[in-house]
Amino acid sequence: MYIKLCTPSEITQWARYIWNRLSVPKHRFSLWLALLDRHKTKYRLHQYGISTDNLCAICGSAPETSAHLFFECSYSLDCLAAVTDWLGLSCTRKNFLQILNWTRRYCKSAFKRKIIFAAVAGLVYAIWRPRNTLVWEGAVPAVATVIQTLKYSVKQRAIQLCQDRINELDKSWLFAL
Repeated sequence: MYIKLCTPSEITQWARYIWNRLSVPKHRFSLWLALLDRHKTKYRLHQYGISTDNLCAICGSAPETSAHLFFECSYSLDCLAAVTDWLGLSCTRKNFLQILNWTRRYCKSAFKRKIIFAAVAGLVYAIWRPRNTLVWEGAVPAVATVIQTLKYSVKQRAIQLCQDRINELDKSWLFAL
């Protein structure tokens, strides 16, 4: 038992995406749950016999799995398109892990990479929260409202934590967002 406890565990590929200092802690937690497929979606609750149906709360056209809710649903695709336009990304990936891997490979600036990681984490939270609002209160906010809140939180977190530590090019890019 001692040897099993002492052996190092596998390092996950996505750990660097989640534990990014520029991400808001509640965004990190939501992304972590999404990567582990542990959100309490209707599909999972239906498997346990808790929910009466397993259809997506937002679009109602497919089972509400994490894969569907995050970037297959029409609402989340609209949110993703707004965030990629905001950040100036040309990534056409439709899965948050693929987006994070693409960013790690092709984004040259470490600061921009961290901002994109923080934005994707925030986007996962920003999609999960309106889904819960719809389930519990019966209303879903507009995509523009959700994205405006996301932009503000990501940008303010970055400005607050590292305004003095970034170069002028990255600083001008951040303030232009």
